[in-house]
Order: sequence, then structure tokens, then C-alpha cells
Amino acid sequence: MANFPATNEDKQRIDDYRTNEDIFLGLHSTAFAKFSALMAKEQKSLIYIVCNFGALISKVSADLLFGEQIKFKWPKEVKDTKWFDELIENNKLHTRNYESALSNSYHGDSVIKVRQAENKKIIIEYITPEIVFVNLDSDNINETKSIEIAWIKQQGDTKYVRKEIHYKGKIVNELWLLNGDILSEKVDLGIFYDNMPEEQNTGVDDFLVKIIPNWKTSNRFWGISDYNDLHSLFDEANNRITRLADILNRHSNPKLAVPRGVIDKKGQVRTQNFDLFEVVATTGGVAKPEYITWDASLEAAFKEIDKIVEFVFLFSETSPSVFGMDKGGTAESGRALKFRLLRTLAKISRKKNYYDEALKWAMVVAQKLAKKTPVIPKIEWQDGIPQDTFEQAQIEEIRLRSGNTSRESSIRRLDSGSNDDIKEEMEKIGSETKEVTSSIGNKPPMLDMSKLMGGGKEPKEPMMKKE
Repeated sequence: MANFPATNEDKQRIDDYRTNEDIFLGLHSTAFAKFSALMAKEQKSLIYIVCNFGALISKVSADLLFGEQIKFKWPKEVKDTKWFDELIENNKLHTRNYESALSNSYHGDSVIKVRQAENKKIIIEYITPEIVFVNLDSDNINETKSIEIAWIKQQGDTKYVRKEIHYKGKIVNELWLLNGDILSEKVDLGIFYDNMPEEQNTGVDDFLVKIIPNWKTSNRFWGISDYNDLHSLFDEANNRITRLADILNRHSNPKLAVPRGVIDKKGQVRTQNFDLFEVVATTGGVAKPEYITWDASLEAAFKEIDKIVEFVFLFSETSPSVFGMDKGGTAESGRALKFRLLRTLAKISRKKNYYDEALKWAMVVAQKLAKKTPVIPKIEWQDGIPQDTFEQAQIEEIRLRSGNTSRESSIRRLDSGSNDDIKEEMEKIGSETKEVTSSIGNKPPMLDMSKLMGGGKEPKEPMMKKE
């Protein structure tokens, strides 16, 4: 008998995943339950206003990381890239990468898995880290003994845990009866599956699953969320704006104060129906009707909100320029914008390191599953910033003239497309260049301008008479 999840650390990790996902989805009343309970106690009619900075931070990261498609470059010995192009296209890898980057930002981890379907097609997919558990070497935190994918299945009122335990070279399949949070008994896989083997040989000398951390330190295995140190700022931003909205609502319909004697006291008028009060004339003044208002000194509250937003940008390593909120104005060029985004681009570069390693691994494992001799691709990453095409064309022209790049590489950087697209473009350029060269070789006769001007002699009569 064993617990599910097995350790308190795994339980806490899963709770953190769910809290951060609630923040991303804007379910802050659930994520920040402490303030929600206080709000319910103080005033149930108070409307909780959500400022979803978390979703913005995650979307910016995903946009800069995978908003522009990455390009796989294969070694020269790969003459035909059709198999690889189809692998990427069939698995919708570019879209899946973007989706993974979103969840990686708030979860702190993504998990990529490679498998072979019944029709022998290779599947590359991402799965939620909530159902992934690792068995690490106690002597080396970076050494993995096995990776377990475990999820709950239900039949009627009975719950089961389906386990897919990955070792290097094989997968072990198990089904366990779940009572509460206890795995009480191992049962037959046939309850849910027909002819599923308990053990499968993969033929690959590696795991078929890989964890991609958002970022981490050397003394831990699991990654760290982009929201890790921002919860209190998110909560305070929501709290402050909610309070401000309540104050403004309370004083949007002020009560009217009138002098004594204006209201009938004989019961013919019910004063409470009119939100009216009687007041005594102030010393030296004349009593007059007036609205009761309150100077709430809201300027300080708005300044606090501005400071909170500034701190969110600072601690999330997100430049205000990404949202067009930079106080310095609009960047004049792509290069100027990059300088303003240095901290944000450094954050994205950190994420690229983990994804670059994982995607290369996935391509190698996919080739091994397909019984191919594996080759390791290079991945060309974009920076995610809208390309200044004029500036980029100038750079490529300078590089071509200086001879430190080829025309093919220049086209690859300027235009997106597969290797076949680039080859086709190169052939068109070569064909057009030949046509231009041919037309220059057959020069038309030059026009003799001297004959039009009198053979180089002075005209017999002036073309214009002097006055």
C-alpha cells in the first residue's frame, strides 16, 4: 500500500500548479482565498476586481519565445528533409510549443513525451506536469531512475490510478485501486484496456519523457514558476483596486443635507425614503441644502497602485516597453527596442536554453523510434520582436557585400520557409540572374548624341536669339 501522490513534496507541487493556473485564468478569488474570506465577512456585496498581471506576463513570455516559428536546420548528410517536415507538421509542433510555453510560465514545468502510435506514426506531445512523478538517485539529484506518469480513472463510484512507468528502454503499465489517497491493490489492466502488455520494450536507450523547467537552480529538480515571488503583489493590486472601486461607488450617490424645518415632522413624509438629513445652521452662517461628500484622499491610493505595477514589471523581468507603457516614448528602430527589452530578452534566452535541449532530444528520440539513424538538428530561434524589415535588409546587404554570409543563409534569415522553399527561391534568383546577364551581353547600339547636337560642331544658327 502506498499514498497517492507518494510524497508531501509532490502534493505541494501539485497544489502550487493549481494555484498558479487559477491566477493565469483570472480565478483570483480562489487563488487568494484569504482575502476572499475577509471580503465575504466584511461585505458580501463587495465586488472583487481582478487585475490579471499573471496572464500578461505568461503571454509575453510565450509570444517572445514561440510567437515566431523556430527553424530546424539539419546536417548536410540529410539530403531529404521531407520526413522531418511531416513530423513537425503532423504533430502541429509550432502550436504545441506555444501552448507549452504558456503553461510552463505559470506552472514552472512542462513535460514533453515521444511515443509511437499503433499506425507507426511518431507522436510528439506535451502533457501536464501534475501527473508526472520522478524517482531520483539519492546520491545525485540530476540522475533520474524512472519517470512515472500517473492519473486517476473512474468506473462508476470506483477510482483507479493508471500508471505508466518509464525506464530507459522499457515502459511498465500498471493499474491500482484507489481508496481515498491510498493505492490499496494492484488490479488487472483489462478493466479498461484490451491486450495492453504489462511491459513494453521501446528499443530506445533513453526515456521517452523529458521535463522542461521554466528555470531552476542546481540544487533542485523541478522548475520555478514566473509567479513565484509575485503572489503578494497580485493580491495587493486586486485588494487596492477593489477598495477604491467600493469607495467611489459609495460616494457616487451622495446624501442631501437640508436646513431645519424643510422636512415635515408630522408623519406625512417619511424622510428615510429620500436619504435626507436636517442640520443646524453653522455659527455665523446660513443653513442651506448641500450634498454630503468625503475627501477620501484617493491620490495616495492611485500612487500605490502605480508603484505595485512598477514592482510587478521589475520582479517579473518584464519591460513596460512590451506593453507600450515606457515613459521614454516609442523606440525608433528594432535595435533601439531590443536595448529597452534587455532584461526581458535575457529572461526569454534563459527559457530558450531549456527548450532548445528538449526539442533536440525529442527529434533524436523520434528518429530512434522510427528506426532511423539519428542526427541532431540545430535550431534557429527568433527573438519574438516585430522585425524591422528595412533594417534587416540593410544588414543582410552589408554582410553579402563583405562576403561573410551566403545568399542562401541570407534568404533563410529574411524569409521563413522550409528547405525546399529556400531551394526554389535560390533557383528563381539564379534563373533571373542568368536572364539579366544574357540581356546585358546583347547590348543595343548606343545612341550617338553628337549627331543630335550637330556632330560636335557649333550650330550654324543659334538655337536661341539674344535679346
